[in-house]
Amino acid sequence: MPCPLLTVYCYRTTYQLKRELNDVYVQNHKRLKDFYQAIDAGALPIERGVSLSQEDVIRRTAIMELMCQFQLCKDEFESKYHLSFDRDFDEYFAAEQYELKKLEADGLIRLSHNRIKVTPAGRLLIRNMACVFDAYLHHKTATNFSRAI
Repeated sequence: MPCPLLTVYCYRTTYQLKRELNDVYVQNHKRLKDFYQAIDAGALPIERGVSLSQEDVIRRTAIMELMCQFQLCKDEFESKYHLSFDRDFDEYFAAEQYELKKLEADGLIRLSHNRIKVTPAGRLLIRNMACVFDAYLHHKTATNFSRAI
């Protein structure tokens, strides 16, 4: 069963909400007072948001497929985003191939011609595997995300 279009993430004790809506991400106000104030004013209770580029949408799909299905079918992915007209999945994600091969050597994923499949051991570290496809993590200088272990 695929992940729903609207995905809600709750973390820590603030229960801060992030929502995924097609080609944007929005984040609700963190404080209930601000949330209800926006509602009372007839506005959406959104603190901030960002529009996603086509590259962001493609990468999000790769991440969500791995995290939700524990596998990614390259042919389906290429067909959905018309990658085969320009280049195939492996060419599109050429920079990520080295990291994927390291994960395979560690026994966390199995790579085949058409599929990336997470092993049972890899499921425990699925966030680490998904990070391979996150272009923004590669550009960060400080670590401000939660650690897997």
